Amino acid sequence: MTLNYDSFYTPRIPAFGHDPETNPLFSEDILTTYVDEHAPSCTNCEGPAMGGKTPGLSSFAALDKPFPHPPGETVCFLTAVSQTSSSDQNPIVEVSFKLVASNCNTDPPLRDKTATLSVASVDPNNPPNLAFASLINGGDSNKFHYDSKNGVNVQDINTNKLPSGSYFVTVSSTLFSPVTTTFIIP
Repeated sequence: MTLNYDSFYTPRIPAFGHDPETNPLFSEDILTTYVDEHAPSCTNCEGPAMGGKTPGLSSFAALDKPFPHPPGETVCFLTAVSQTSSSDQNPIVEVSFKLVASNCNTDPPLRDKTATLSVASVDPNNPPNLAFASLINGGDSNKFHYDSKNGVNVQDINTNKLPSGSYFVTVSSTLFSPVTTTFIIP
């Protein structure tokens, strides 16, 4: 299930609420993917998009969870850089970000075990809505590891079978508001 919605609000921690009952309390977060449309090259995107595991027929809502300990950490940078491989069989984009408590110049880098990423592009069948990309390895490819030498959280995504075009990568976490960058597949 995918929800595209019109909003200029950046959530702290996005949630895709599902109400399996008939009352107005959203008791289940079904979020699996989230893309923020505020990437530099997404000037005409309709709004953010979120995807979730498909539950039974019921009501849904885009929600915002508070941080467990305000105000949240600071992301100093987020990059998505194509990597060259010797075989060219598995084209890889390395997504990395530096996380600190608050000051990028003085605070030590932090590891984030909760960060996940989502990849999307403008839906060619329904512009300007966003469509999520199906990544190889599914959820296994959605885990960041910590590079202590460089002080960054890193995840390599396999872009094999993704068509040429511009893509948005949004990293979400329980420690900071979603951040977005782009990459291009020629």
